[in-house]
Amino acid sequence: MIHTGEERLPTPSPGARHDNHFNLIRMVLATLVIVSHSPEIIYGDRSHELLTRLFHTLSFGDFAVNGFFLLSGYLIVQSWQLSPLAGSFLKKRILRIYPGFIAASLVCALLIGPFAGNADYWLHFRWPTFLAGMLRLDEPAIPPVFQGSHHPFINASMWTIPYEFICYLLVLAFGLTSGARMKTAWGATTAAIALVDLTNAAGLTAFHPLGPHYLSFFTFFFFGGSYYLFRDHISFSRQGALIALALFILTMCSRRFVELGDALFFGYLLFGMAGAKCGRLLAYNRLPDISYGVYLYAWPVGKLLLAARPDTSATALVMQTFVLAVACGLASWYLVERPFLRLKTLRMPWTMTA
Repeated sequence: MIHTGEERLPTPSPGARHDNHFNLIRMVLATLVIVSHSPEIIYGDRSHELLTRLFHTLSFGDFAVNGFFLLSGYLIVQSWQLSPLAGSFLKKRILRIYPGFIAASLVCALLIGPFAGNADYWLHFRWPTFLAGMLRLDEPAIPPVFQGSHHPFINASMWTIPYEFICYLLVLAFGLTSGARMKTAWGATTAAIALVDLTNAAGLTAFHPLGPHYLSFFTFFFFGGSYYLFRDHISFSRQGALIALALFILTMCSRRFVELGDALFFGYLLFGMAGAKCGRLLAYNRLPDISYGVYLYAWPVGKLLLAARPDTSATALVMQTFVLAVACGLASWYLVERPFLRLKTLRMPWTMTA
C-alpha cells in the first residue's frame, strides 16, 4: 500500500476527510482483537494466540490496541488543530465515546448479564454502582457472569476506553495551556516519554508514576500525535517502509523494547499505509464506521457463542464472532453512534475559544 516514491500524509482539511485509509485500518485492528481474544477465552491463556506464539511478546490484541492509540493520537490532535475550541472539542469527544459505550454497557448488563449470570442476578444487581461505573467508562459493574469459564468477564475489551478518554483530555489540556506552541510542547513530552521507556527497558529505571498501563498508552497516543504534528517533516517511501518493517520485527522479538519499537516503527508503517495512494481501498470509506461497535461487542458475543457451544474451535469462534460483532457494530452505528454524532454541529452555551 505504500507508494514507491516518497510521499507525505496530506494536510487534512474539514472538507477532505476521505482521502485516507484510517477507517479501514481501524476495522482491521478491531478484527485482530477478535483473532486474539477467541483462542484466549477458549484455552484461558495465550498459548494458542498466533502472534504470541510467533514472537512471545505482544498478542494481536495488544498490537491492535496499540494501533488504536496511535491512530487516536494522530486524529484527536488533528481534530484540535483544525478546531481549537475547548467546548466544541469536548462535546465531539463525549459524543463519540459515551453513546456507544453506554448502549453496550446496557446491553451487557440488562440483556447478556441475566442470561450469563446466576438465578439471583437481579437480587445482587446494584444500580448506583452500575451507573457510576458507566459514567467513568468502566467495564459494567454487575454480579458474576460466565462462572466456571476462562476469563469470566462481561466485557474485557472495555477496560481500555477510560484511558482513551483521559488521552482526549490531555490533548485539551495541551491545547489550552500551550496554544501556538503545542507542537513544541507535545514533541518534548513525546521525547520525554520515549526516554522513560528506554531507561525502563534498559533496567536503569522503573518509572511508572500512574501505573504501567498509563505509560504504555501515553507512549502510543503521544507518538500518534507527534506523527500528525510533524507530518510535514516525515517522508514515507518504500525504502523507509522496508527499514521500518525490519526494525519493527527485530523489536517485536524483544520483551524490553517491543512497545517503543511498536510505537516508532509500526507507527511509521501505519501512517504510511493510511496515506498511501490506493484509490480502490478508498471505496471502504463509503461504508459505515463500525469499528468501535465491533470492538465493544466482540467479547460478549464470543463468550455467548462459546457458552452455547463449548466445543467450538478457535477458527470457528473467530469467524462466528466476527459476523455477529459486525451485525452489532452496524446496529450500534445506525441506532446509536451516528444519531449522536449528528449533534456535533449543535452549539453549546459552554463553548469557549482556546
